[in-house]
Amino acid sequence: MIEQEFRDKYNALLKEFQQKYNASGRLHKQLHEDDLVKSLKAAENEDERTAIIAARIFRIEVDRTNQLIGFMLKNFLDVKD
Repeated sequence: MIEQEFRDKYNALLKEFQQKYNASGRLHKQLHEDDLVKSLKAAENEDERTAIIAARIFRIEVDRTNQLIGFMLKNFLDVKD
């Protein structure tokens, strides 16, 4: 596989992953979980709310990255479970 073929395949799979991830509603669900809402309401000040939001964003990005890695291993490198 030449470099351009690699890039083309990678970009196509990345686009497919992004479409599937967005269509799944996973991000919306993670941002609207009851524990997040409760934590934000219980926060005593703006700094605490900011820390809660930052931690949630980090957790969401970790989840998305793990999903992407699994997707790429399965589809790009043809690795089976």
